[in-house]
Amino acid sequence: MDQALIEQLVAEVMSRLVTSDEPVSKAETKIPNSQPSTINFREAVITGDLLSDSVNGHGVIQIAPKAILTPSAQDWLRSRKVEVVRGEKKTQTAGSARWLAVVHSGCEAVSSALDDAGRAVSLKTESVETAAEAARRAVLDLRSGDAHGVVAFSNEAEAVACLANREACCRAAAVRTVAAVRRVQNSMGCNLFAVNASGLGFFELRNLLKSAVSGVPAAPDGWK
Repeated sequence: MDQALIEQLVAEVMSRLVTSDEPVSKAETKIPNSQPSTINFREAVITGDLLSDSVNGHGVIQIAPKAILTPSAQDWLRSRKVEVVRGEKKTQTAGSARWLAVVHSGCEAVSSALDDAGRAVSLKTESVETAAEAARRAVLDLRSGDAHGVVAFSNEAEAVACLANREACCRAAAVRTVAAVRRVQNSMGCNLFAVNASGLGFFELRNLLKSAVSGVPAAPDGWK
């Protein structure tokens, strides 16, 4: 069996086994939260592939208290001497964020993933008829402050992002993976994630949404 597939299956199984008494891995080192080169992960299961795609020059990763590091993740961290701290930031948390989900096109998996995400964050959902309407609806909520961030599901995700980025209040990007979400969060403080859900299953969409709505987006210093 392909090693990547094995890793994915292990991650999905382990994500269902997370319990309140999950021990801290011996591969982890407790460090202060104020380290400058820290990247935050809120996934329940962190794999080596996720780290490889998301960590770029960071010396520290911060993970949720009950997060699981798979064997490939622990090997990756050891080989690159990246330290781990458990615990989430107290500012800009998912619980304090207001999010809007705009659905232009999707599937049953999108509805299920939105229902799942709505249990953890303030999330309202609206359906629209066109990609242009999805962009317009996102812009209105971001401009007014009714939403801190927007996730738009459309088979024209790039068009949604392009149209929205005409407005100064928007920092939009088209994404299809958790790694892509992390990249645009760290590089531009993305506040509008445009997602083409075609071919994506529930678990992929759930993890993507969980990462996207993990807090209040903030523009990087000097962003214009």
